[in-house]
Amino acid sequence: MTPASITLDDQHWPLLILYFVGSPSVEQCREFFVRRTEYLDRDELHVGISDATRMKLPPVEYRQMQSEWVTQHQARLARTFLGTASLIVAPDILLLKSASVYQHSALPYPTINVTTMRAGVVWAAERLVTAGLDEAARRLRRSFGLDGTTPPSR
Repeated sequence: MTPASITLDDQHWPLLILYFVGSPSVEQCREFFVRRTEYLDRDELHVGISDATRMKLPPVEYRQMQSEWVTQHQARLARTFLGTASLIVAPDILLLKSASVYQHSALPYPTINVTTMRAGVVWAAERLVTAGLDEAARRLRRSFGLDGTTPPSR
C-alpha cells in the first residue's frame, strides 16, 4: 500500500504541481499549507495543477484548514496566483472539491477541473500567456512536449 503524501513539485516554476496520494493525515495537511504558504511568500505570479488522481478522501479537518488558509491569504492569492487546474477522476474527490469551491463562493483565483495532465498543462500555459509570461509558457509547453518539437515525456 502506498503511504499517503502531499508533494509540491516546483521544477516547472512558475507552475506548481501538487500531488495528493492516499488520505493524508491532519499533520500532513498542516505541513502542506505551511509549505504552500512558502511559495506564496515568493510574491511571484504562478499557476497550479493539483493532481488528485491517487487521492483518497482527506481528513474532515482538511476543508476547514483550506477555508482558513484561503481566507487568510486571499489578497495575495488574488494578486499572484493565476489559478489551478484540478486533475480529478474519482467522484468523491470531485464532490469534495465542489464543496470547497461552494464554501468560497468567490475564490480569489480561477479554477478548472480536468481529466488529464496534458489538459492541465495546456490550461496553465494559457494562464501564463494571459499574464504576460510568454517565455514561461513556452518552457512549460516544451517540457511537457506540447510545442510540437519534442516528444511528450509523460
